[in-house]
Amino acid sequence: MNMPLFNFFDISQRWQLYQALRGLCPRRCWDIMCDLYRADQAHYLSQPENARIHDELARNALGYMREAPALAGRDLEAMAERFSSYGPRLQFESVFLMLWLEDRRSLLGEVLDVSGREHLASALSAGAGVLALPVHLGPSYLIGPLLAMEHPTSMVFNRVNFEECRTLAFPHLPAEAFSMHEVDVVRAAVRALRAGRIFSIFPEVDPRGVGRHHTRVPFLGTTVMAPQGPVIISRMTGAPMLPVTLESKRDGTFLLTCHEPLEAPAGREDAAESMRILWHRLHEIILSGPTEDWEMWCEFDAMQPSRLGTGRASMPRCREASASGARGEDAP
Repeated sequence: MNMPLFNFFDISQRWQLYQALRGLCPRRCWDIMCDLYRADQAHYLSQPENARIHDELARNALGYMREAPALAGRDLEAMAERFSSYGPRLQFESVFLMLWLEDRRSLLGEVLDVSGREHLASALSAGAGVLALPVHLGPSYLIGPLLAMEHPTSMVFNRVNFEECRTLAFPHLPAEAFSMHEVDVVRAAVRALRAGRIFSIFPEVDPRGVGRHHTRVPFLGTTVMAPQGPVIISRMTGAPMLPVTLESKRDGTFLLTCHEPLEAPAGREDAAESMRILWHRLHEIILSGPTEDWEMWCEFDAMQPSRLGTGRASMPRCREASASGARGEDAP
């Protein structure tokens, strides 16, 4: 399966094109990239394997959405169809945003609105660093680098070519990233937070699978097995948890929202309540949308307690399909 034209895995191979696009104003750049994206998508989906995966993503997502009672009354067929194009759109929008990370004036003047700066400031004022929790909605892979424009940020990822992207696209941002396969994530988080940095980790799923550090929580009208990692890190360091979302307005502009921070649990006895509060907040954020662009529709079956131990047959296919969207759990 080949990749779409715009993807950050091939950033070095296409850097000459991206440099030319970056020489334009953001509006002109967006328009040209949209034309190229549409032409490339027609070619991409003309290949039988890509078309098959596209259809399978829509079918699987529809089944999972039907198992989320909180979505009752929504047009699930339309939502699932849009989700099937999530991967290429994630890549496209991520590449576009990356082009402006070193041009703060253009980024903040024409591309990005930031809401909730007061929440970030409040969280930082506690003096224990900030545990940022990017929600897998829209082009969420750019949340970490965007936060680095506000304050030095460390990130943990699964499989993303972060160093290559940083070297080419945003070498001067105070951003660093770690592969979860190469470091102890908790220790990396503690070091970064004690240094007063933002530490960014995706909260919804642990790509290593469900284990003893998971808790069953209410979510989307059902229950899921939620990783305790963010709450454990918050409790150990005293760092408040800050949910963050990045939404595409589908016109070349984006909204980065720092939501109200959640206090760190004071001790082990408070952890369960912190998990409940965090996942209620995630529930509200995801329902407010764009719900159809929640990347975890790929893995909703694996999050449900009723399916544990029954196999995860659909998951590899979802991951394969999302490779066209750079599926990279806990990515920057």
